[in-house]
Amino acid sequence: MPASAPLPLAAPAAPASSAPAVSAPRGPFALLNDEPVAEPGADLLGAGRAARGAADTMLHGVHILWVDDHPRNNESLVNAFRAAGAVVRIAEDSAAADAALAVERPTMIVSDIDRGGNPREGLEHIGRLRQEGGYTGPVVFYAGRVTPERTTLTRQLGAHLTSSGPEIERLVLRAAAGELPPPG
Repeated sequence: MPASAPLPLAAPAAPASSAPAVSAPRGPFALLNDEPVAEPGADLLGAGRAARGAADTMLHGVHILWVDDHPRNNESLVNAFRAAGAVVRIAEDSAAADAALAVERPTMIVSDIDRGGNPREGLEHIGRLRQEGGYTGPVVFYAGRVTPERTTLTRQLGAHLTSSGPEIERLVLRAAAGELPPPG
């Protein structure tokens, strides 16, 4: 699992004014680093307050089950999703994930592939869940390596695969909106 760097998060554009504006990296999550970031020409005072409120609720109602035996590697992404309103439950192995699924159906699962000494544990776990009907919703594998074999295997499971923080942000937003179809 890749170590996560702080997200380059930007606020939604506000109505144009003559106030000074700043440019910053763009991303789907606004203001999670507490610095007002706006499009050129935006009213920073109004945009900052409005964006902070929008960021706090952007993922309200979204429940993510994140399965990884090294959860600290994902802390900045998990914290960003939580700051945006998501509930993120961490499971360090397949058994803990199964226990979490027994009490709640998440909006999506984010999983590592290599867990507990088994280089395919994440794939095998999602395969079992799919086969048994234990979880049929969106799955994203967030892994340190994207290879042609892994891409093929994740697609066979109807799942997405990425090693990119910005890409997982986009995939979470699409799942939250109910717009994350299986990869094609």
